[in-house]
Amino acid sequence: MRTEAPLSLRLLPFASFILSAALLYLVLANLQTRLVPGARDFVSFGWPALYFAIVGFGLLRLRLWAAILFALPLAIVGLWMMIGSIATVPLPWVLLSIVWSLVLLTPAFIVIRSARVFKRP
Repeated sequence: MRTEAPLSLRLLPFASFILSAALLYLVLANLQTRLVPGARDFVSFGWPALYFAIVGFGLLRLRLWAAILFALPLAIVGLWMMIGSIATVPLPWVLLSIVWSLVLLTPAFIVIRSARVFKRP
């Protein structure tokens, strides 16, 4: 029995598309600077852009694999950031780092909370 997808779950594909578009913009905006010696090369951001675009289409169709592939990397980076910042960042800045890591953990909480909505293979 499927239930209606909550609003927070319907916004996840658009977050994935925005992340993909931002990474793709970095790649395309940086193509001319690849010829300059010593300039930064963001061509490697093309693969994550493709990854998040494919995951975004899977999230539009409410696929479980797409939800896992979207939430898991963000949760890993969020936990890594939280643990690392508590150990090394001075006190006023650690609060900002913890808030940002909680933002990165939010998609994992949304996916876990509404797991029964996703279509399984």
